[in-house]
Amino acid sequence: MAGEIETRARGHLGADVVVKQTPGGREVAEFDIAVGVRKRVPATATDAEHWEDVRTDWVRVSVWGKSVDSIRTLAKGTLVEVFGRLNPSAYINKNTGEAGISLDVIADRVLVVPRAPRAAAA
Repeated sequence: MAGEIETRARGHLGADVVVKQTPGGREVAEFDIAVGVRKRVPATATDAEHWEDVRTDWVRVSVWGKSVDSIRTLAKGTLVEVFGRLNPSAYINKNTGEAGISLDVIADRVLVVPRAPRAAAA
């Protein structure tokens, strides 16, 4: 894997997983995850230290091979952690004509992050 950037991303699925088949017969699962970016805001005389949401980055994920079977039923909103290779690509926005960068990950592993149980209402 010389020259490749390994990455980990954690976020919620923006839509259900879509499974496609290539002309060669291989399956690929594709989905987008929303990754919230936050920053720490130091304490001031009137406010305690806290975290502030800055933006949401969208990451396009592709999963190939046997791993497709374990994720094909994941639904929108599922919290996942993705491990794989970063494959950024440039694009031109069709509406504005502005250049942008797409964050794409070719995933080796996708883990569903379990949600903490909710406390019982009193």
